[in-house]
Amino acid sequence: MNILIISVNAIGDTFLSLSAVEFLRETFPKSKIIVLTNSNSKILFEGNFVDEVIFFEKGVIKFLLIVAKLFKKKIYYSFSFIPGFYNSLLLLTIKSKFRSGVLKFSRKKDWFSKEHNFFSSLDFYDKIIWTPNESYLQLVSNAISNLLKNSYIIKKPILLKSEFKQLKSCLIHFSSTEKDRSLTIQQLEIIVKYLRNEINEKILIVGNNEDISEEILEIAEKFDLELLISPNLTTLIRNLHCTLFIGVDSFPLHLADAYNTNFIGLFSKTNPKSVLTNYNKSIKFCNSDFRKLSNIEFEKQIITIQIQRNVQ
Repeated sequence: MNILIISVNAIGDTFLSLSAVEFLRETFPKSKIIVLTNSNSKILFEGNFVDEVIFFEKGVIKFLLIVAKLFKKKIYYSFSFIPGFYNSLLLLTIKSKFRSGVLKFSRKKDWFSKEHNFFSSLDFYDKIIWTPNESYLQLVSNAISNLLKNSYIIKKPILLKSEFKQLKSCLIHFSSTEKDRSLTIQQLEIIVKYLRNEINEKILIVGNNEDISEEILEIAEKFDLELLISPNLTTLIRNLHCTLFIGVDSFPLHLADAYNTNFIGLFSKTNPKSVLTNYNKSIKFCNSDFRKLSNIEFEKQIITIQIQRNVQ
């Protein structure tokens, strides 16, 4: 039996969607789990977490080719847990015996709407109420529970189950594909200055190649920081087992939460309760865009409230 998970949004959404894998494996041990996702989520599958990964590409011809390819695989169950235009279109288009998930074609402006259409090939769809104070994992649980007609609790995935040594270091992730979730250079420097003055441990900045600008290189040289650029999954998880991780709402923070790392999550427009199990380890800023925060306001909330609680 083939089971399909559809997630062609951001890498963090795909990571949350993978929360269903362990449950599906236990429930259907002889099944094959296939994930349809974007190539930017490739890092998630370095450990052979699922049986097959198909990478989605936009364009009418490529879309039809993917639908045809999956038609041949005779999908039994298909799931789409996160709202989005392509997620919803694929859920409706790909032939499978049973389908379930969130059906919402818009993604950005109304993402924090309180109402979502919940689709099931058994019931067509029911409108469910989901608020930003609830976990996104509830959307995963709802889709599975509705289709299998039982109530299930879903947990975040542990992509690699290896034992990792605790490192005496601090790791900072400052960027996101959504700019209003990213720290400014000045805000990053505020964090680095405090850590450098308060602790005698190695400090690393993690980011993709495009995140490491000349300004970041200057900060790294000025404060004797190490750069962790585009690490693979094993390297990233190994470095997340550190004294303290500080990160914006992006994939590395979700990963730190899954591994129960000592962390501080920095949130602007999103709510930590919606994406984190350990949401009490986070700061929710009143402003919906980090770039509009004054340095004084940012420093006050970061330094006096959270970092002093976490640095031993």
